[in-house]
Amino acid sequence: MRNYLKSIRFQSERIISGEYENSVLRELNQMEGVEGLHLGIDFVEVDYYPQLESPDSLREALSRASFDFRELPAQRPHGLFSGLVSNLAKENRKTYGSRRPSCCG
Repeated sequence: MRNYLKSIRFQSERIISGEYENSVLRELNQMEGVEGLHLGIDFVEVDYYPQLESPDSLREALSRASFDFRELPAQRPHGLFSGLVSNLAKENRKTYGSRRPSCCG
């Protein structure tokens, strides 16, 4: 069922630490559809099952925790294929610069 996860990221208006962090974790961990939580110093990213939770229910839980936030798009690392293509492009720029290959005139 992991393939059906969605992610949503909330940017905090203040640093997440201490009791503030505990209240956020407590509210989100109580939710049945929340699969993963990623806390940074100023953001919370939630992996959730859209069949069980909605972005609105996550916002409500954060509001109950007095979490002052704005919603951001979730950031995920590149997959294997897109990472490979990015590395090839970077190497080609190093090797050839901005000039065209001689075969393409």
